[in-house]
Amino acid sequence: MKTLASFLSVTALLALECPCASEAVPLYRDYNPTIIDHFYTISLAESQNAVTNLQYNAEGVSMLVFSTQVPGSVRFYRLYSAAATDHFYTTNPTEAAHASGYVIEDMSMYIYPTQMCGTVPIYRLYYSARTDHFYTLSTAERDSAATGTYTYEGIAGYAFESTVKNIPYCK
Repeated sequence: MKTLASFLSVTALLALECPCASEAVPLYRDYNPTIIDHFYTISLAESQNAVTNLQYNAEGVSMLVFSTQVPGSVRFYRLYSAAATDHFYTTNPTEAAHASGYVIEDMSMYIYPTQMCGTVPIYRLYYSARTDHFYTLSTAERDSAATGTYTYEGIAGYAFESTVKNIPYCK
């Protein structure tokens, strides 16, 4: 009986704190092999523009993030360096403010700084020779890139997999 009461308490707590994955929006991933740049956006129109007019290849929905802040989430800043032709993403406001040569672009994206609510890690990698930041939920992609030209920099935050429909006990 104690176990059931504990389970129900945890379930009630999760229901109060966990937004549903259905509240998240697609984060599109595009890649330009000519300038070596990964580009992520929650705007389908912006993604289509990158593909149509800027020679990016559409790579589909990489993950689900929030377009507005939900409890426990933090902003996932999008920065751009025209000199390096690189998009860079971080949850750290100090890192965003002091990224030399980068400007913060106005794109509202939010992710979790710690794992919760059915999320998975967003792996951050960097290719210093060509100045490219790469983000993936896939351990296979992470490992493949890290054995090639990219350096694994750690976990950028946590998001939902693009295939998740919902998580148990969300509000």
